[in-house]
Amino acid sequence: MFLRKDIATTLTCTVVKGNGTDITNKVTSFHWIKKNADGTVDTSWNRTLAGNTITLTEADVSSKAIFICEVQF
Repeated sequence: MFLRKDIATTLTCTVVKGNGTDITNKVTSFHWIKKNADGTVDTSWNRTLAGNTITLTEADVSSKAIFICEVQF
C-alpha cells in the first residue's frame, strides 16, 4: 500500500544467463502476475507485455501484493 496518494513505482525484469550475461533483449514476452496478500493469484490484474517494465500505482496494491515476472523466449 502506498501511504501517500498519487505515487507510482516501476518494476523492471532483468534476465541474466548463468554466466552473468544480460539476455533480457532475447525475451519475446514478459508475463506479470500479481498475488494478493492471501497468496491467491489476481487473474483480473495479470498482464503480458512486450517490454520488461511495468508501472504500479496505488490502484494496483490495496494492502500487500507480490509481483512475479515470467518470461518467454
